[in-house]
Order: sequence, then C-alpha cells, then structure tokens
Amino acid sequence: DGNGTVEAPEETVEPAPETSSREDSSDDDDDLPEYEPLTPELVEEEAERGDFMLRWAVVLLAILLGCHGVYQTTTLARTASGQYMAANGLLPPTTDVFSLTATDRNWINLGWGTDLILASLYALPGQDICLTLFAAAMAGLTLGLLVHISRPGLPSWWTSVLA
Repeated sequence: DGNGTVEAPEETVEPAPETSSREDSSDDDDDLPEYEPLTPELVEEEAERGDFMLRWAVVLLAILLGCHGVYQTTTLARTASGQYMAANGLLPPTTDVFSLTATDRNWINLGWGTDLILASLYALPGQDICLTLFAAAMAGLTLGLLVHISRPGLPSWWTSVLA
C-alpha cells in the first residue's frame, strides 16, 4: 500500500483434529462390564442378597434400639434381687424380701437366673454401660433368632419385616 499501512499476513488456523463421539463412547464402553441377559437365576441370587441385607439391617436396628440407659424400676429391682441372692446364697428366696405387704407369703422368682446375671453385670465397673450393652445384645440376639427362623427355600423378607 502507498499510504504507509502495514497489513499483517493472514494467519491460517488449522482446526483441531476432531475425535468422533464413537471413539469416546468405545473407550467408555471398555470400562463397563459386558451386558448379561436377565435370567431367573440372577434374579434369585439378587433376591437372596436382598434378603440377607434386610435380615442384618433388622438385627442392627434392634441392637441400636436396645442401646438405651437402663432406668426402669423393674430392671433395677431385679438387679437388687440378684444382689440379694449373691449375698445370701445363689438359690432364690421363697419369699419376696423386697415386698412391703407380702413378706410372709410364698413367692417363686421365675427370673432368678437373669437376676443373678444383672447383678453380676452391675458389679462390674461401668455399671450402666454393662447393663445397656447386655440389653442391646439380648435385643439383637432375639431379633436375630426371629429373623433367621424360616422355612428352607422360602424368602426371609417377610419374617424380617414382621420381626
């Protein structure tokens, strides 16, 4: 140009090489497992896994709900009864030593074994924690037995829900 302007040479921009979406999707497909057709055997295996998870979820829920402070009067009275039996011989007394009105009547303590267990747990350090853990363990054991009692070959989800 005669007017003194300098023109910059045109730059040719080459487009970046395009990657086809098919190539990207084939790389993604390599990471996925191969397709398996749904068969009755696979459905049955998945149902058994689901039953197993449901059973143990119910047992875990029972254990969690069993973890609470033991402040009930009956539990503490049974603990005191167990302490009395431990101090005065392991056999249960024939009369209720904690009664105010019926000390002269015969009384049969049907839960004397549990009373002794509660008294021995209460004698350990961390009395309340031991009783709480015992309650949680008994709740878990009870629900575990209920959940696992079923007829062979039948799904166990119904017993899990009922427990």
